[in-house]
Amino acid sequence: METLVFSIVQQMCQRGCNYGYRYYHGRKKIILIAYGSKKAAAIREMVNGPVTDSMPASILQKHQDVTLFLDEEAASLLKK
Repeated sequence: METLVFSIVQQMCQRGCNYGYRYYHGRKKIILIAYGSKKAAAIREMVNGPVTDSMPASILQKHQDVTLFLDEEAASLLKK
């Protein structure tokens, strides 16, 4: 199972992906993986900014079970 999950994550990291509210709505658990400085501003707005249409991922603030896996660069702009 770990190999399968790693393979899926590796493929996603290579291609990237965007999902909207309809995809997230009703999911029991959401795991988000982001790495690199190019993602830092988006992660900051997603976590610390208001929930808004201009940052669709901000809706995850209202989800009950979201886990973020970030490297130091992607997390660099988060409030400490």
